[in-house]
Amino acid sequence: MIRAIRYRDHRDFREKAHKGAIFFDVTRDPMAMLFLCPCGCGAYSRITVVKDAEPDAPAFWAWNGSLNDPTLASPMHVTSCGWRGWLRNGYWEAA
Repeated sequence: MIRAIRYRDHRDFREKAHKGAIFFDVTRDPMAMLFLCPCGCGAYSRITVVKDAEPDAPAFWAWNGSLNDPTLASPMHVTSCGWRGWLRNGYWEAA
C-alpha cells in the first residue's frame, strides 16, 4: 500500500509530489482530485469527486468527503500505464 499524501498547495503538488500524492481542487464545483499515479510512472490524473454520491455514477467518483484520508467508492484505472486499484482510507491499494 502507498500513502496518499495530500498537498494543500497546487504548485507544491506539481513540483514536489511523488507517487500516490493527491491534491483537492476546492475551487471547482463539483470538486476535483488530482493525483500522481501510485505505481511511480509519473502520470498525473484528474477526476471529479462528489461526496456521498451513488457509486458508479457517470462522470465522477463517489467520495467519503475526507481530504486527508479519502476513500473512493469505485476502483481507479490509470490508462497511461495500466495501474488499477483502490484509494481507501488515504492509502492506494493495487488490484
